[in-house]
Amino acid sequence: LSGNLCRCTGYQQIFEAVEAAVGPHAREKSPPRESK
Repeated sequence: LSGNLCRCTGYQQIFEAVEAAVGPHAREKSPPRESK
């Protein structure tokens, strides 16, 4: 999301909303993907 948001508009609330929606897994890293 960092490349798509203006930092002057209170984007922190957007990150907090996304983390709240994801729940306790918000900070976990995704498993590595296999390349095709």
